[in-house]
Amino acid sequence: MRGGKPVLVPRPANSGDSIDGFSPDGTELVFTRGLYSANGALQSVMKIVEHVGGGAPVPLSKSGLIGASYLPSGAAHEQWSPDGRWIAFALLRKLEVVSTGGGAPRILAADIGPDGFSWSPTSKELACVCGPSREQLRFSTVTLQGKRTVLWTNRSLHFVSVNSQDRPQWSPDGSKLAFTARVGPGYPPIQVWVVGADGHGLIRIA
Repeated sequence: MRGGKPVLVPRPANSGDSIDGFSPDGTELVFTRGLYSANGALQSVMKIVEHVGGGAPVPLSKSGLIGASYLPSGAAHEQWSPDGRWIAFALLRKLEVVSTGGGAPRILAADIGPDGFSWSPTSKELACVCGPSREQLRFSTVTLQGKRTVLWTNRSLHFVSVNSQDRPQWSPDGSKLAFTARVGPGYPPIQVWVVGADGHGLIRIA
């Protein structure tokens, strides 16, 4: 927003990148790189870290990012909490967190949908499409202790993600979430809604 030129992340031929998140200080970008064969078959997947000022990307395991060594094998969509104390990730359809100081990961939700999750600016909770089972997925907030708050009970209001990389958007103070949704069955027009992180104050704003 301050201007300047974009920094292009070097990428080999026959590869594709998807963003996971930034380090707590905002200086490192963590992303997943898939390498493909000439016929499009996925050959390997690697976690990569790139400094936002440019330079050669390095594997996450060699990046020195706080807490990276405590991530279990198979962890996906890693996101560091703003205070740098936790890493949230998806593993086998579960939403989990692990302390950057070490220790065992903790399961926050037994099942998570494909629409992403995001940290509150306060680092005390996350927003996700998650639940105790695949049949009970709801747009919710969940605390680090696993307390889940469903953000609305009206089953006719359907959370909409443009693609699986979209994440719930928090207000700067962590009190509200903005999201897109459809009302009713089928494919009615998409609307913009806001709801309190405590599940109150649901309103449509556009």
